[in-house]
Amino acid sequence: RGVKGYLLKDVVTEELMLAVRSVSQGRLFLSPTISDSVMTMLMSPSDVDAERTADLITPREREVL
Repeated sequence: RGVKGYLLKDVVTEELMLAVRSVSQGRLFLSPTISDSVMTMLMSPSDVDAERTADLITPREREVL
């Protein structure tokens, strides 16, 4: 249940039809623009995430860790 596909609002007819077919066959569908962004995020070094996480904790919490 839930979302099985995601399209941008400026989708062309062919992409819409492909999405409908994919989802109706039980597959997931993401607009290529979105899937490119997701893949870029997933493939980026995890150091960036570690730096962001470090900014969220206090100096004392860092010391304990």
